[in-house]
Amino acid sequence: MVSLVPDDKGNLKFGEINIFLQAAIDRFFEIQECDKETELLQIKYGIKEKGEKGVVFSISDKDYLIKSSFIDRKREKAIFQSIIMIVVFFEALINEIGVVELGSTYYKKHLDKLSILSKWEIVLTLIYGNSLDRSSQQYGYLQDVIKIRNTLVHHKTKFIQDGTDIHEVANLFERTSDYFTIISNLFYSLEPIISDIKRITNNFDDYLFYEIKVEIGRIYNHK
Repeated sequence: MVSLVPDDKGNLKFGEINIFLQAAIDRFFEIQECDKETELLQIKYGIKEKGEKGVVFSISDKDYLIKSSFIDRKREKAIFQSIIMIVVFFEALINEIGVVELGSTYYKKHLDKLSILSKWEIVLTLIYGNSLDRSSQQYGYLQDVIKIRNTLVHHKTKFIQDGTDIHEVANLFERTSDYFTIISNLFYSLEPIISDIKRITNNFDDYLFYEIKVEIGRIYNHK
């Protein structure tokens, strides 16, 4: 949340770190709600039964297609927002640690332009002599989501040329559908990632990490 709080070093900070995490989790929940909406819609129009019986879509299914398309668009937007906001959270968190421990002038001059993963590696090692385990599964999940985020924020339109293989076109859509699996992997690994960060940083700013823990708890308590 946006807050004005003292840290463990007696500094008064104005920060927004947890609101990024909160926003990312909210959008993650929205994705799940979209999936529930789609399932109910399929039941209402008997779409699953038609697929099982090998029945081809007809013009009579147009209401379903219109409503389904709207949900799909809303879901896709929520996926993109969730990915961007969770990466913003991780960059804000390492920036916070670096600025508090090393000073804003030093951090801005020497470390601020590094990539997000480089910040986590170098800043933690510089301050604490330790860093995140790059061989861990959860680190790989974070790495995957950051790659997607970079693709999204540096978007480049792709042109489909005459003669393009239909499977290549289909892969463009499948790539987007895989994003939910990737973001889910990270969200359900947030607890061990944050625990590892807290261990390495010697309980840096207990109040901040308490707020982060509360937010992550929402993921496991959500129905």
